Amino acid sequence: MTRCAALLMISFVICGCTASVRYAPDFSPATRDTTSETGVETIAPEDTGVDNIRLDSIARSYLGVPYRSGGYGRLGVDCSGLVYTVYRDYADLHLSPSSKDLFNDLPRADDRDLRTGDLVFFSLNGRYASHVGIYVGEGSFVHASQSNGVVLSDLTEDYFRMAYIGARRVVR
Repeated sequence: MTRCAALLMISFVICGCTASVRYAPDFSPATRDTTSETGVETIAPEDTGVDNIRLDSIARSYLGVPYRSGGYGRLGVDCSGLVYTVYRDYADLHLSPSSKDLFNDLPRADDRDLRTGDLVFFSLNGRYASHVGIYVGEGSFVHASQSNGVVLSDLTEDYFRMAYIGARRVVR
């Protein structure tokens, strides 16, 4: 019985460590072609009308705000609440409060041509977009971590690289 339990535990550990990555992101510089490999046209960066400095400043102003599930303000935010409040403060845009809906509804942004303000998505549960952050340039993004509140992280960190599922561009 002990041997059977040990084998069962080993199999859970092995299966639990299997990556659920759909593809490996390529963050190398992109060409100026605005058509993705799937043939879907994305919005060209110059068409977004984003004030990079102002959006970056607003996103970073939330650094240190504690995590609060369902939160939408400086007293506490979750990942999609952070996106909602930053875009509300930036341009009075009221985006969906669901990372899954944001991922499904917004136009795709090329991984090799990320711009400040693009939303980066992760599948932490292996099934759908369950976490979102705001790209702020140079491989960094602002997001709400359950354990540390709003933090700045790097897309190339193993944890995020393995869970990364794509980026979307917010357009007016």
